[in-house]
Parts: sequence; structure tokens; C-alpha cells
Amino acid sequence: MKSRHTLHRWGKLGIAALAVASMIVPVSFASAAETGTTQSSSQQESASAPAQSAQVQSQSAQSQPAQSAPASGQAESSAQTSGGASAATNLSKASAAAVAVNRSYTIRRNDGQHQPDYWYKFSVPRQGVVNVTYSFPNTNNRFSTPVLLDSAGRVIARDAYDNMSKTSLGNQGLAPGTYYVKFGTLYWMTSATANLRINYSQNSTWETEWNNSHSVADALTLGRTTNASAWADAKTGEQDWYRFTISKATKVELKFRTARYGSIDHWTVRLYRSNLAQVKSYQWQFAQTSKSDTLNLGAGTYYLQLTADVYGAIPPLNYNVTVSDLAVTKVPVYRVYNRRSGLHHYTTSAAEKNMLVGKGWRYEGVSFNAARIGSPVYREYNRRTGNHNWTMNAAEHNMLVRLGWKNENTAWTVNPNAGTKVYRLYNRNSGEHVYTTSYGEYVAVQRAGWRGEGIAWKSL
Repeated sequence: MKSRHTLHRWGKLGIAALAVASMIVPVSFASAAETGTTQSSSQQESASAPAQSAQVQSQSAQSQPAQSAPASGQAESSAQTSGGASAATNLSKASAAAVAVNRSYTIRRNDGQHQPDYWYKFSVPRQGVVNVTYSFPNTNNRFSTPVLLDSAGRVIARDAYDNMSKTSLGNQGLAPGTYYVKFGTLYWMTSATANLRINYSQNSTWETEWNNSHSVADALTLGRTTNASAWADAKTGEQDWYRFTISKATKVELKFRTARYGSIDHWTVRLYRSNLAQVKSYQWQFAQTSKSDTLNLGAGTYYLQLTADVYGAIPPLNYNVTVSDLAVTKVPVYRVYNRRSGLHHYTTSAAEKNMLVGKGWRYEGVSFNAARIGSPVYREYNRRTGNHNWTMNAAEHNMLVRLGWKNENTAWTVNPNAGTKVYRLYNRNSGEHVYTTSYGEYVAVQRAGWRGEGIAWKSL
């Protein structure tokens, strides 16, 4: 239920002194994201801010390992509100009081002013994830929920409901720079208390806010997963924009993994060309945790717009996005060896590889990389000798099938323009073919009596 207290009803209040004690706690990440944590010693350092009519005191806390839920900042306050009637000095963005990340603060005011916004600023040294956590010890004497803003004053995260039961603005990916947290207080209150902690951890796999329009869209690296979060819808909250570029016409896969959320609301993604002409749109409910599609796209730059179509989703809903050019998306080809027969086998199936290893075959690693799309490599099986053969040559494939080899269809596909050559060798005694990307091995095995048959195909 939406709070009956809104920002325009808050009064101007004051604040007193700022003291800081050091303690770093790793930021925790949700399941769609990869985690990264930073740690520091628990040695305390203190720093003071200009005297104000309320006191902000840093609190020490115990360091904890990263966990799946957002880390909550807890402050055991011993701060006393200061006396005097001097006005607070951090009532605007320009005069924001500096606070440190990964430290806990208790903010108290008792100055008799009305409708103030208390401003704090902090620095992000490297791209990472920030989670603003907060609590209100006295529910009858409280601040509003905080708002996270960038240096331009644009809202990165807020609680659309101003829900006092919430304790976090959720994980937000930020670029290096200066950011702001703004608190308000209820206009009739002459005192209020809030606990504040800004959890930060370096992480290069997250989006970087503010990316709420195509002009500031985050650049996606093809084949790399980007983690992110979204709160509310495009009108009342945010919309995340991304861009990617493909150099030539190809088949592209769009893949989204989303946090499960108990709601009938939905995710919406729109794909645009560089002129913002819509190519396609996708929509799926919050109960569904993934969405993917493959489509043919011409060369050029494209944009993705993503929204979580629910009002006031706090903490934000985590998701990730991956855009892949299937022609250059690697598919590992595993190699296993039978010690008794001396035969090698190649497969892209992890299940087949594991089954053979379970039967005593020796796993020899990834031999080379096929592609998600491309030219087919055929597989045939000789029932008498137990040999397999792999070839790109359709005529060779058809000839072997006519001679009684079992047709096992397409084993994998390869990119003819890939940069690594895969050589084929033939053992006249056993009838086996082996494949290698090492030219040195190719030459050495020929000296041992095998026949070199040249380049079979190319590997990514």
C-alpha cells in the first residue's frame, strides 16, 4: 500500500556532526548475476564533518561472506543528538555530506526545522555494484526511504511506494564516479533516526547506470553476459537500454534470464534498429525465468530496451542479458581415448563424453571449437572396427554410408572463416582418423607413419 506521506509534505530540518568508522562488508549478488567482493581490515578510522544540528556516526560491523540476499547495514548507535539550534548544512546536493562505502552510519536530527532533504555523497572508484541499505529504528520518528541519484541528479533507484518495511534499494551497477543518497523527513517531526550503509563491490559484469535512454545505452559485448536490475516500469521507474553492433549479416541469439517474482506482471523487451525502428518485441511473465530468440540481422547497430512492468518493485528485479553472434559462438569439441583399442572419439555432447569416461575412456580435454551455426561436419560409424569418421565432404560421407558405415548425421557445424586450422591424419593399420590444431603434432605423427590428409576444417 502506498505511503500517505509524500515528498512535498516533508519539512525543513537540520543535521549535526559526521564521524566515520571503517568496516567493509562484501556486497552480495542475486542468482542471474556473477559475484565479486572486496574486503578491508576492521581497523577503525574516524573523520568528522562540519558541525550540524544532528549527528551522523559511523558504526562498526562484523565482516561477512557474500550471500544471495542483499547485504543489510546494521548500526548499533551510541550517538547523541547534539544541542543548539544551528541549521543543517547538507540540505542540498551541492552541500552533500561525504560518506564512505562499506561503512554503517546512524543519522539523527533534532532541530525543529521543517521539510528538509538531507544529502550525502559517495565515490565509486571502479565499475561495480552498489546496494544502499537502510533502516528506521523508531517507526514513529522516521525519515523517508532514500533515493539514489547520479552526479547529474538523475534517479537511479528509489522506493516508489515509500514503503517503510523495505530495507534496501537493491543491487545497482554503477560506473566510476560520484553518487548521491537523499533522505527526507516527515514534515511534523522534530526528531528522526535512520541507519544507512552503502555496500559496494567491484564487478565488471554489470550494467552501468544511468542507462535509461538510447543515447546513453550500455554497450554489450557479443557473447558476454551482462547482469543488471530493473525497478518499476518505464513511466514510474526506469527502462534499461543496451546497444550492440554486428559487422556483417548473421544469425543472432538474444537470451534473457530473469529472477522469479510472484506477480502476474511481466517483462518487456523491444529490439530497435539504429534509427529506432522497432524490429521485434518480447514479453513474458515474472513467473517465467528465461526468454530467448534467434533471428537473422543485417550489419549495423541495434538497441535493446528492457522494462519490468510493475509499479514499485523493490528491491529491484535482477536479470541478465546475452547477445551472441552464432557464427562466432564457440562450441567445445571434447576428445576421449580408449586405452584398449587405441581409438579416439570426438563429441560436442558433454553427456556422451561423461558416459564414455564412466566406461573407462580417458578424457583428453577440448580438442577444438565448433560454431553454433555454419557448415556441417558429418559423422559415420563402422560397426565392424568401431571406428568413427568425421568429414565436411558430403561426397565422402555418402560414399562411406553406401559402403555400410552407419550415418550418424551432423556431428557439429564449423565456421569456414575461423582462424585456427584443424588437421586430419589417417592410420593405415587401424583405419582411425585423428584431428589436431597443432601443426607440429601433425608433422610429427606423419613421421610416425600416419598419413597427413590436410586441413579438415577450421576452429574458432
